[in-house]
Amino acid sequence: MKPQGLAYAVSLRVCNADYLLLWQDGGDMPDKYCVQPGAMQFLLARTSTELLRKATKFELKIADQEPVVMDLDKAFRVLAALRPNKTSSERSCQILLDAWNTLEDMARSLNISLEGKIEDMELLHVAYDKLFYGNNLSPVTPVNENYNPLFSSEERRVMRSYFRQMWCEILERTGQFSSEH
Repeated sequence: MKPQGLAYAVSLRVCNADYLLLWQDGGDMPDKYCVQPGAMQFLLARTSTELLRKATKFELKIADQEPVVMDLDKAFRVLAALRPNKTSSERSCQILLDAWNTLEDMARSLNISLEGKIEDMELLHVAYDKLFYGNNLSPVTPVNENYNPLFSSEERRVMRSYFRQMWCEILERTGQFSSEH
């Protein structure tokens, strides 16, 4: 299906390289990244001029704002640095939750599903909830309170596995990025 409508520029840092991609809010549907019609590759560029040219070709309008920066390299480092008996900071939870959502949006855009490939989905959902609450969003966290989650060895293991599996599937499907993680 041909991408169309309003898109937001995302600066993706991965494998020590920077790429510009276009993300679309799904509204009532799931969010997604723009994929080239007829190909399992993201509509990506190295410069804003190139991104604008590609967006125009596919009749996409890019929102007038600075690109959101998503540093997957940093997210993989934060994920690797999670330790037992050490609570996670709000910043670490933000980085990991943003990366998780980015990877899931990217996978969904390529029709990648990890259903049946994850050994402990229930534990994965617990880890996601901890990251979500660890962001301490005002509508969720009571005033003057703060939540800094502690992840078990199994939660850390299943998160690392999930991130790695999503990233490997994306690499395999597109061939667009290096495979450092």
